[in-house]
Amino acid sequence: MEAKKRSRIFRILYTFPLELGRWMGFTYAVIKSFSWKKSLLRSTSMQGYDIGVASLPVVMLTGAVTGIVLALQSYYQLGIHGLSCAIGFFVVKSILVEIGPVLTALALSGRVGGAISAFLGTMRMTEQVSAMETLGVNPLEYFALPRIIAGIIAMPALVIAAVWAGIFCGYLLCRCAFQLPAHVYLHMVSGNVLISDIVMVIVKSLVFGFIITSLACYQGLGKHCRIMDVAKVTTAGVVTSYISILFANCVITTFFHLLGY
Repeated sequence: MEAKKRSRIFRILYTFPLELGRWMGFTYAVIKSFSWKKSLLRSTSMQGYDIGVASLPVVMLTGAVTGIVLALQSYYQLGIHGLSCAIGFFVVKSILVEIGPVLTALALSGRVGGAISAFLGTMRMTEQVSAMETLGVNPLEYFALPRIIAGIIAMPALVIAAVWAGIFCGYLLCRCAFQLPAHVYLHMVSGNVLISDIVMVIVKSLVFGFIITSLACYQGLGKHCRIMDVAKVTTAGVVTSYISILFANCVITTFFHLLGY
């Protein structure tokens, strides 16, 4: 048993840099395939609807529930010390800088990343991708590039929607359930949103959108799989995206704090 555990840990440590290098090579190949075409704009628009508009209800529901929970917890924790007026500050800082972007990315990874990995993995498994390559069509340009561009564009808008829903639902809870004056909550919200916070949110959103779509496309297109491996490819894409999002969030937050933001 101990030998199996050590073997598994060694295998993970050995394959991680290999997978990282393959993903970077895949990403470079996708970027290299970029060219301005009307078909690219059309495909990106279609993927933007699937990734952005179709994900809006899930994202806004996630943000709304998060805002309610944050407002509820902060009211009971801060109200004990007579600091109920700081609820707006606690909610906006938590959901804007950290919780909002991360939860939105995780929700999008489960909904969009898994679908992309399954779709592309099935096409690779049924030799449709090989047939397109035989006809001279670059599958990276046709499948991966529009999805990555759409993910990068849609992610900031989805994060903004989630943050807005969280702040608004937190306001409704404080106003209706706790009778907190509206101007107190709104003043703490508007007075504590800094330019550095907005920049950090935008950077995180762009990075998360790229991570989700590029990893999903890599898992689907970058590996040859059989029919029984499609589920494994989908699971690997979602799990890898989760871990990468959390790691990237830690790196970006640390980087901004080192810069003094």
